[in-house]
Amino acid sequence: MMSSGVDLSTILDRILDAASDNLRIAKILVQMGLDPDNITYDAIFNRLLEILLANITLANMFALVGAIFFVATLLTQTMVPLRVANMFGCAFFAGFGILAGDVKTFLLYLLLLPINAVRLRQMLTLVKTPQRRATPRWNGSSRS
Repeated sequence: MMSSGVDLSTILDRILDAASDNLRIAKILVQMGLDPDNITYDAIFNRLLEILLANITLANMFALVGAIFFVATLLTQTMVPLRVANMFGCAFFAGFGILAGDVKTFLLYLLLLPINAVRLRQMLTLVKTPQRRATPRWNGSSRS
């Protein structure tokens, strides 16, 4: 009966050792291309910078600018600047779709552009309508 208990504890120890080997920081550093014996903040920063620079493409830059305009739409409180920022964001995301070869992204943002343009035009005419009504139209013949 004791031998089965020892066998079970040995098996559990082996499982825990294997799991701890897989979760070691050294393995993660090796996968990132860093030397676990000579790790500094400078080495980590330089490696992350290499990874970042390796992934910068024109398509990703278009997506980044589009994301900035998208965040601007979320922070805008009035509708006209919101529509304008959204149209710029959609244009940049459509450019990302073209450069990345993603047809779905390109078509989605290309279709959103005229929708935003129509809504912007409606908003501008709605804003101008009360201004026209508020200005008095004096007729020269109505004076006494």
